Amino acid sequence: MVLDEDQSMEAWIASVWDIVHHLESADFEVMDIDLVISLTQGLPDHYDPFIVSLDATPIDQLNVNSVIVCLLNEESHQGCNNPGPDIILLTCLKLPKKTWSQPSKAKSIASEEQSL
Repeated sequence: MVLDEDQSMEAWIASVWDIVHHLESADFEVMDIDLVISLTQGLPDHYDPFIVSLDATPIDQLNVNSVIVCLLNEESHQGCNNPGPDIILLTCLKLPKKTWSQPSKAKSIASEEQSL
């Protein structure tokens, strides 16, 4: 099982969790380290630096939740996920340019006090 180029990290994580639930329903115990390995083993080559950073982490400090958060952050960092419809909509909107008004020529209170 591998992460497809057009598959988001969220979908990848959900598909791995789906398999875990099937295994657990068959009375097979899935340990956290097994899940971490499953989540990272099917990643494309451009995730190799991320995997190396996980390899440097002691096994007893790895947990599924932190790895999932790191995977989602890494996907965002790499910009390899397909933007959702909300992002596409926002990038297609033609918003008017903001024009800033000229500052008023009124004297400030401090300058008035100085002149007294």
